[in-house]
Amino acid sequence: MMRLAACNMTESGIAVCAPVHDAFLIEAATTNIDEVVALAKACMARASQDVLDGFELRTDVKICRHPARFADPRGTEMWAEVMEQLSRLPAPKSNIRNGCATTPELRAPAPQLGAAAHDCSSYLFISITS
Repeated sequence: MMRLAACNMTESGIAVCAPVHDAFLIEAATTNIDEVVALAKACMARASQDVLDGFELRTDVKICRHPARFADPRGTEMWAEVMEQLSRLPAPKSNIRNGCATTPELRAPAPQLGAAAHDCSSYLFISITS
């Protein structure tokens, strides 16, 4: 079902970043997040109906807006360790700032579904679970 849901979302123009167990991490601009959430939920519903002979699984949505991060209490210790190790690395010599390219040739393409041009501060992540 997850594979079919991922195909449905991708074919609908949703930026699927990764599957996460029984969820998907997707990316959308804040300007059209409600539209993307509704579309993603419909894709999940359609996938469950196709696989489960018409039965529709319930979906939950968790939205994390920049600069917030999704945090599961079970991963707090590991996240702290990763951030500690990263803080020990020398600063990169590139034109990447806060995870976003600062030059047009390095920027990701603008998101689909009629969203505005790429703006890292206006992006968020949604986890849709079944």
